Amino acid sequence: MGTPLASSRTVGHCSFGPLATVILRPRNEGMAVRRAARNVGARRDASRGFTLIELVLVVVILGILAAVALPNIGVLTAKEKASRAAQVLQVDIERAFAIGARLRKPVRLEFTNASLLYEVRDIGTSTVRLTRRLDGTSDFGVATMTAFPAIIHISPNGIADDTLNVIVTSRGTTREISMTRVGLVRRVR
Repeated sequence: MGTPLASSRTVGHCSFGPLATVILRPRNEGMAVRRAARNVGARRDASRGFTLIELVLVVVILGILAAVALPNIGVLTAKEKASRAAQVLQVDIERAFAIGARLRKPVRLEFTNASLLYEVRDIGTSTVRLTRRLDGTSDFGVATMTAFPAIIHISPNGIADDTLNVIVTSRGTTREISMTRVGLVRRVR
């Protein structure tokens, strides 16, 4: 081994060169560091839950959001019911024309505004081919229905005796369906 250089250290019988870095710690210092790391982990475990104040604050915020959003949900539901009722009505009027053409007989589309009911009947035999109720007992929940004229005769060749307008209202939301004499059915509003 030779003589150690001036900048190197000698520990015991070992010699370290000038570029070596040696950290000498007392033996029980490492245990203290490990114990401190364990305590930090214990504190981290204790802080993983929520306090009662934090939970109450979250419940209050959710309550305020629900109070703001709840009235809008009722309006959206009424709009959806009116739109769905108008869409079903539109399809059923088109079906009335198809029933007349399929049977090759004239049919009558009759609206009963007071009971929110309409029917498609075979004129010759008075057989009911289609019945639909739009009141609260159905999924539509329509408040009012106004059809003018209330009775339409449809010939087998697809021509009606008059035009038709139907207005459907559900909790302030109004939808209107119109039909031409040749069976073109569309939603006006």
